[in-house]
Amino acid sequence: MKVVYKVEETTKGVIINVENNLESLQKLVNGYIETVKTPIKNVVIVCNEEGLLKKMKPNFAILKYNKEWDELYSDSMIVGPALFVGVKGADFRSLTQDE
Repeated sequence: MKVVYKVEETTKGVIINVENNLESLQKLVNGYIETVKTPIKNVVIVCNEEGLLKKMKPNFAILKYNKEWDELYSDSMIVGPALFVGVKGADFRSLTQDE
């Protein structure tokens, strides 16, 4: 499955191929996985569920737009390695070219 893998704050995400199974995803994020919604339809972030408890390094912030104040604000911080993965229903899938 084709995904975008982002390791740490100072690196750009890279496209990699990974097996679509729990063990492969856990290995890439160094532990139990958690999914986080993104503003992109049918794309989620897969990250380490215990990243904050393990004091993993910050990777990137998730920004949201407040129409009332006309500004972006940080909604949450993703720590540790993360993957951007396509979803179809309850299943993970490869990202498309447009995603």
